[in-house]
Amino acid sequence: MAKQKFDSTSPGWYYSLFVLVFTALGLIGIDLPENPAEMAGKVTTTLSDGGILAVVGVLVSSIIFPVWNFRKKGNKFNFKALAGSTLFWVALTSAVLSLTVLIGFTVPDGTAEQIILAVNAKDWGGLLSVLALNIVNPLMRYLKDKQEQPDTIPAEG
Repeated sequence: MAKQKFDSTSPGWYYSLFVLVFTALGLIGIDLPENPAEMAGKVTTTLSDGGILAVVGVLVSSIIFPVWNFRKKGNKFNFKALAGSTLFWVALTSAVLSLTVLIGFTVPDGTAEQIILAVNAKDWGGLLSVLALNIVNPLMRYLKDKQEQPDTIPAEG
């Protein structure tokens, strides 16, 4: 597997990032118009299809107005709910795991959810199983593939 450069147009990366942000906003008490995954999908699609002005419109209606209304009502952010939420940790873990693609290492879909659910359930055997199958096994294959790749030095011309 080859190392990849960061692609600022990668919809998968932006989707993960938007899910994380929208999940965090919802968990600290902001009433969002839709669930985080649907909102992230809309923003990502709008970003790739409509450009920055369309994204600003979506963000204003989906985030700015709900935050404004939240503050206008005198509500306080609930960061304790954020730290104690399984959804937040799944979104954060998914965003972090999506970064591993940048070095050419990929994990199966759903790995973040399996890890967080196993930790929350205190299912240490299940956690070891998920880590062995979904992290260690792909990591070993990645390292083996990387080791087998010939070192190439560009020819001087």
